[in-house]
Parts: sequence; structure tokens; C-alpha cells
Amino acid sequence: TIEVLREQQTMFGDTTSSPGRPPLAPISGITITDNGIGFTDEHHMSFRTADTEKKLSRGGKGVGRLAWLVVFERATIESTYRDNAHGLACRQFEFRLPDGVYPPFDGESVEAGEPGTFIKLASPNRPYVDRMPKAPTKVASELVGHCFDLLVSGLCPTVVLRDDDYQADLKAMATDMLMGKPEPLEVGGEPLRI
Repeated sequence: TIEVLREQQTMFGDTTSSPGRPPLAPISGITITDNGIGFTDEHHMSFRTADTEKKLSRGGKGVGRLAWLVVFERATIESTYRDNAHGLACRQFEFRLPDGVYPPFDGESVEAGEPGTFIKLASPNRPYVDRMPKAPTKVASELVGHCFDLLVSGLCPTVVLRDDDYQADLKAMATDMLMGKPEPLEVGGEPLRI
């Protein structure tokens, strides 16, 4: 799940709105939550390697996390994974410039929970904050366009985008595009039926 975080809503300012909707505040961050196997030792080592081929078979090039720090000041990662020595373990760290992975962390045992990872990308760098799409449908379209190959590969789990009361299944959107199904049109937040 990808969730868009927004700055506190203001009365005035440079925002985008549509009839019947209040203006949208700029994006202040993004969270990504997944229920995968987590940052195992192998995945953690891969993350700390500049241009790893770990996910090459799934379209990964090993440099995406570096782009995080071009657009955002920092990424906070919290991950629970199965560790053969301790059962469940947790890793928490920040990824930021110029420190890289901070603090260096090897994980610690946890009593309960499920494997998975939570990533928070925070504090967009200028000028990117001004270039980010504000409308949730535009954010969804940009993500589908960027990740299209992976979304339709058959190797991708369901990916949901949430932004306030908007929710979209990005994998379904990509599949619909591939199959030639038109995206539903909206006018003033209401579906347009022709």
C-alpha cells in the first residue's frame, strides 16, 4: 500500500482544486507498507549495495532507493523479518544524505508480529515539491506509467494507492490499460456515464 501524506490544509496558497472539492495541499511525504518477507540479512545487504542485481529478474535495477534521496530528504525504514537464529527480528534505520544508512543496525528479536516493511519518504526537496502532481488520479497515473512493466509482469502483488478518500488499485489500472479498457472519467468527483 502506498499512502500519500499531505501538508496541513491551509485556507489559501498554491493548490489545485476541482469544483465541489477543497484545494489539495502539497505532498509532504509518502509511506509504503508491504507484507513481504521483510529486510532479511540478504535483502539488507542488497539494500546497502549501490547497484545490486538482486531484483533484476523482476525489473529492478538496484538504484531506485538512490532516487528516493534526490526527491526526499530522508527515508525511514522499519522491517520485521524471520531470522533463523531468533525467530522474528526487526530492523529500523534512516537512509539519508550524507550519512547513508543511519544508524547502522543489525536487528533485534521481537516477540510478535508478521514479516513486512514500512517505509516513510519524508520532506520533499525543492524543486520536486512543486513538480509533484497534486491530484490523486494524476499521482496514480504517474506511478502506473513509471512501474507499468512490473505491474503487468505477473510478478507484482496488488499495489493500492491511498490519498485521503481516494483509493486505486495500480496493478488493475495497468492491466486495464494493457487490455485497452478505458479509465473511467470523472467530472467534479462524480463518474461520467456516456
